[in-house]
Amino acid sequence: MTKLIFATAALTATLTASVSATAIADDYLDAAAIRDLVTGNSLHGDYDGSQFKQNFHADGNVKVFIAGDRVYNVNWIANDRDEYCEYWGEDWGWSCFKFKAPVDGKLTAVKVDDEKSVYTWNLEQGFIDINP
Repeated sequence: MTKLIFATAALTATLTASVSATAIADDYLDAAAIRDLVTGNSLHGDYDGSQFKQNFHADGNVKVFIAGDRVYNVNWIANDRDEYCEYWGEDWGWSCFKFKAPVDGKLTAVKVDDEKSVYTWNLEQGFIDINP
């Protein structure tokens, strides 16, 4: 019985170490976690000098207000590469990010085509007022 307990403890420690190493090596959210995180919630903050607020709808629509501008209706997906992407129409095309798990209501996003572009935005539960 004692050997079984020690063997179980050793296996548990090995599995925990393996999972921890994987989490450290790849701490970005997968597509399912992204969908769960954003659907029905909102985000606000600064993007390249512009303040924005946005609400994520379950149907793949996101309403985005850019300060000093207007409210945009764009589409969002979490793709099979575990990226959060918004489609801004033919003029602006796609904008994709990798998300890390939020900490204290802050979501870290890394732009896919420019890994030096790292943003930290405020994640809110439910929708926020985005009217100008």
